[in-house]
Amino acid sequence: MARVVFDIKGMDCADEGILLRRTLDDVEGVDEVIPNVVERTLTVAFRESETSPAKIVEVIEKTGMGASIRGEADRASPEIDRRSERRRALLSGVGTALLIAGLAYHASRVGWAAALFQQDDAVPPLLTRGLYVAAIVVAGWFVAPRAMAGIRGLRSDMYVLMTVAVVGALAIGEWLEAATVTVLFSASLALEAWTVGRARDAIGALTALTPQRARVIREKGREELVGVETVAPGDRVVVKTGEQIPLDGVVIAGESSVNQAPITGESVPVPKSPGDEVLAGTINHDGVLEVEVRRPAGESTLARVSKLVSEAQAKRSPSEQWVERFAAIYTPVVLALAVLVAIVPPLIVGDFQRWLYEALSLLVIACPCLVISRP
Repeated sequence: MARVVFDIKGMDCADEGILLRRTLDDVEGVDEVIPNVVERTLTVAFRESETSPAKIVEVIEKTGMGASIRGEADRASPEIDRRSERRRALLSGVGTALLIAGLAYHASRVGWAAALFQQDDAVPPLLTRGLYVAAIVVAGWFVAPRAMAGIRGLRSDMYVLMTVAVVGALAIGEWLEAATVTVLFSASLALEAWTVGRARDAIGALTALTPQRARVIREKGREELVGVETVAPGDRVVVKTGEQIPLDGVVIAGESSVNQAPITGESVPVPKSPGDEVLAGTINHDGVLEVEVRRPAGESTLARVSKLVSEAQAKRSPSEQWVERFAAIYTPVVLALAVLVAIVPPLIVGDFQRWLYEALSLLVIACPCLVISRP
């Protein structure tokens, strides 16, 4: 059994993590898939005799997202992450503007009530329909690849349902509904990506608090500046005035006040003397301290806080788990009902066109319900 961590490009919300998990669950030999949206990683446990990392990467890329084994390629910088969030927000905003522009133009011709509810068969003029289609294309830019992945894998998820609902709405002439569903869905994805981005920035800020180098005391009192990852428990480090304490430890010599606000939030520096514990990332104010290291860099209080925050963000809340279970049942049921409505009544009473309209209307109504239910 092998376990590999992949860096994922383009995974900005929980739904995309769910999509990857469901996609890889269908791959022969894959036993466990754990997405971490905040860190943009995917941990996959698989049987090497039945599949390989290259095959997993190939499957992931079919969803419209990129993948590479951690360490084999440079990870995306925070600025690239922010550009991805801004791109989603921009497309959602442009789609919303196009939707409003189309609706306003239609209303200027027939009035707001007629434009909103298509009263008196108020068919949208050509310009309005063009603006609605443009809104669908722009706002749905990130949705289409995910929907195609679901269709290829014969899975009915919310991306597939939304795509079918939009196509169905266009087919029955519900131009405004098609554009509105797409814009709402795009906005929900953009907001979730923004929320995840803020969590990612918070974790990055925690990590940035940790000094990367420590002044270690060697034989005969010689000081050597080394990377914190090379410092072992029991080593002694010197922390001069104004420097950050590089690792968790205990003061063995010297007295000073230490600003612990970055870790504990305390507003007043805390006096430290021999025997007192100090934490990595805190700041030595007005003296020189000699500290005996008690924990390695990866196990410091700051590192553990960062890890806990990351794990908490990666875990799904009860409401998210409920929505995922709900969508797994709701989506195929709605699609099945729509097919039945389109086929069975015409066989009994005829009028295929009317019942096809009713089936497509069911999809148009069902999709916003799923969008609204998202946490």
